[in-house]
Amino acid sequence: GSVHSSGGVPVILEMNGSEVIEDLKVIKVPYSSKEDINSVDFKAGAELILESINNESYEEMLKHNLKQSKKFNATFVGKEYINLFSTL
Repeated sequence: GSVHSSGGVPVILEMNGSEVIEDLKVIKVPYSSKEDINSVDFKAGAELILESINNESYEEMLKHNLKQSKKFNATFVGKEYINLFSTL
């Protein structure tokens, strides 16, 4: 799932791209086929995570994701459901 706010490094292994919809800053673990979980390159993902820790770029990601988590709170989601149901 998506990491909105965490005490750790924001990492995602999500093969559907939903982090784009929520405008989350993430480290994407690389894969070659979204139909095949065995195509995930965990070693490359671990290297990307370590790089983010070493250069401290994850700190800006966490700040951004915290802002996004506040935007997509329960009130926001509730209003979106009301809007959706009113169009049905």
